Amino acid sequence: MDQRHRDYVEYYRVRMRKFEGNPLFKHSFASEKAMFEAVETAASLEEFGERVKSQKLHIACAVAQLRDKEKAWADLYSELGEEVRAQSHLEVLRNLDAKQYDDVMDLTSMVNDVHAKWLIPISMDEHLRTEFWSDFTVLENLITWRNSQVPDQWAEERRQWVADELAQGKKDWNGHTMVEAHKFDPNYKPDWDLLFKPRHRRMFPIPDGIFDDMVLRHKEYVGEK
Repeated sequence: MDQRHRDYVEYYRVRMRKFEGNPLFKHSFASEKAMFEAVETAASLEEFGERVKSQKLHIACAVAQLRDKEKAWADLYSELGEEVRAQSHLEVLRNLDAKQYDDVMDLTSMVNDVHAKWLIPISMDEHLRTEFWSDFTVLENLITWRNSQVPDQWAEERRQWVADELAQGKKDWNGHTMVEAHKFDPNYKPDWDLLFKPRHRRMFPIPDGIFDDMVLRHKEYVGEK
C-alpha cells in the first residue's frame, strides 16, 4: 500500500469515526464503515474505485446521511408539536423507502423539490401567528385608549382614536394582508384556533387569560369578530 492509499484509508477512517456511537447517525455510520472497509482492504486505489462504483458506496453514504438527518428533524419537530414543519422531512423519508436512488443528483433534486413544496404550507400555517404578534402594540394601545381616564373634553377625541384605529386595521387586513396571503394560497382563511396549538402558543410568553383576551381583540381589530 503506497502513501496515497494510506492517506485515503485514514481519511475514510476519520469519516467513519465522525458518526460512530451517535444514535442519530446509525445509517451513516454503517455506510461509512462499508466505505472504510472497502478502501482498507483494496489492493490498490484503482480497485477501491471499482468497488465504489460497482457497489455504489458513495450513493449509499449520501442516502444514509440524508435518511439520518431527515429523521432527526422529523422527530424533533414532531416532539415540539410542529406538525406542519415535520411534513417535508417525513415526505423525504417516505420517498427514500419507496424508491432506490442510484444517482446523487436525482437524490438531491428530490430533496430540494420536497422542501420547496412545503415552504408555502409552512408560511401559511405561521401567517396568522406572525400577523397577530406584529399587531400586539396596536392592541395594547387600543386597551390603553379605551380604559384610560381623561377629562370629558377629550373623551370624544379618544373615542375617535379607537374608531380610526379599528377602521385602519380592517382596511389593512382586507386590502393588503389577505390580498398578499391569497397570492400564495388562494384558499387561505385565517383560523384563530390555530394560535392555541402548541406549535404556535409556545411562541407567546403570555399568561393564558391575557392571551385569550388578546386573540379576541385581534379578531375585532381586523374585522373578523
